[in-house]
Amino acid sequence: MNQRERLLLLAVLIIAGGYAIFWGIQKVLLHPLDAQRAQRETLKADIQSKEKQVEQAIRARAKLAEWEQQSLPADVHQAESLYQDFLIHLAQDAEIEDAVPTAGKTQRNKYFTRVAFTVTGKASLDKITNFLYRFYQLDLLHEIRSIAITRPKGSDGRLDIRVSVEALALRSAPPRDRILPDDATPTGVRLAGAQLSDFEVVSQKNIFQPYRDRSTPKEIEVDAARYVYLTGAPRVGNEHQALLYNRLTNEDHRLWPGDTLDIAGLRGEVKSVDEAGLVLQVGEEELALEVGKNLRDMHPVGEVGGTATDAVAGEDAVAGEDAAAESTSAAPDAPPARRDAAVTEKRSSGEASGRPRRRRGGAPNSLPGT
Repeated sequence: MNQRERLLLLAVLIIAGGYAIFWGIQKVLLHPLDAQRAQRETLKADIQSKEKQVEQAIRARAKLAEWEQQSLPADVHQAESLYQDFLIHLAQDAEIEDAVPTAGKTQRNKYFTRVAFTVTGKASLDKITNFLYRFYQLDLLHEIRSIAITRPKGSDGRLDIRVSVEALALRSAPPRDRILPDDATPTGVRLAGAQLSDFEVVSQKNIFQPYRDRSTPKEIEVDAARYVYLTGAPRVGNEHQALLYNRLTNEDHRLWPGDTLDIAGLRGEVKSVDEAGLVLQVGEEELALEVGKNLRDMHPVGEVGGTATDAVAGEDAVAGEDAAAESTSAAPDAPPARRDAAVTEKRSSGEASGRPRRRRGGAPNSLPGT
């Protein structure tokens, strides 16, 4: 074995010896330390768990003490008697008519006894609401298991009610001859701080009665003037008469010049009427209304749309021309040429003045402003 081989062997022996020493130290010293650490963590977790259980037990004991105060007496017969008496007085205070509490099946186990009753009676919905509210005011271990409300035929507003309730009597509850201990508050708001008035909406929205809208109906504003139309203006004798029809009231109105118009909140004096429309004096303003239009379409005289006053003036002028022409044509001694010239002169003067022309018995050819 040469020098090199001896060095290699020595190095291998040193490494192997170091590993063996490290393994021995870990086996003898480090492993027991890890086990002790793990055991300590386990014990710490156990301590925390026990402390939590103790806290839960303390809270449970406090809660149990509270439940014992809310419980019926441990004696079952006494508990049934006290609770039945409570239900009778509760129904009387809520004005439930013909109220009868009937005992149900009693269930027992090693912790408590379940006392059951069924209450039947007749009452209006607001009184039933009062009964339910008072029921949950009493600080007892009881609850409503089911409730049935029906409306009998021919009812006068009273409803049939059937309520199934249950109360608990803990085996550890102290004996007493009252529904609640002497130092307990007999009543208290139990429904999330709500007051009885907060439940009035139940009786206001009575699902056992036909729906009635209690809100004040909104008044619909109707523009009555839009429904009063001037349907015509026929000539009766020497004057025109205005015919107005109210579509809302199905009424006809006949007005002569000088009459007072008082329809749909509009009041004024009829100044003139012709076949085209009428003119109405409203205060200091004159308003025109054409045939076929409603009162809301009235406009001041002279505005676009034409006015009855202008039509009347034109009609009078044309009527004078026609009368002059007739008188001229009726003269037997006048030569035909002179008669024709007279009629032509009259008509020419009328056209030059800008007045409308019409054929006899017909409507004007045109109205100013139309």
